Amino acid sequence: MEASGNQAEPGQQQVERAIKLTSEMYNVRDMHRAVLDTLYEQTLKPYIDTVRESMQQTGADEIQTALTLAKQHTGGAQTAQMFLVAAIEMVEPSPRPAKGDEPVREQRVVGAATDVPAGDGSATDPLYDQAVAVVRTNQRASVSLIQRHLLIGYNRAARLLEAMEGSVVGPAGSNGSREILA
Repeated sequence: MEASGNQAEPGQQQVERAIKLTSEMYNVRDMHRAVLDTLYEQTLKPYIDTVRESMQQTGADEIQTALTLAKQHTGGAQTAQMFLVAAIEMVEPSPRPAKGDEPVREQRVVGAATDVPAGDGSATDPLYDQAVAVVRTNQRASVSLIQRHLLIGYNRAARLLEAMEGSVVGPAGSNGSREILA
């Protein structure tokens, strides 16, 4: 949502909420990494087993089952977090702890580049129409606005904005602002 009071589309709000929740779940798993690395079998395995058993009974997916179990158990926030960590481990297992000086796990990119269609930032870019919609909806044209809404890099967002110049937005003024033409 923008500070000007414009509401994001309901579908966009759901996507943004899902991204935020996924990020939070990965952060929770990382908080428990020290415990998981040394005591995996004793700490996380029972939670994974409980989630799997409940999934077989209810037919729900990992995350929904973990959320339901977290609400049912009175163990507090730590227990709720462990159910969520167990669900994340089931969806995307992390490698077993490393021995000696080996790295604990490979680097993993959350929200891989394959999530966004490839493009060169020109008018033929697959995200061009979405970028135009963002500018028109917000009645503001800036690289950072396009970046935030489309979850793309600065250079691509800048090229998209430049491709709009003349048809959707005017040239950059002395202060960098652009007039919305259409």
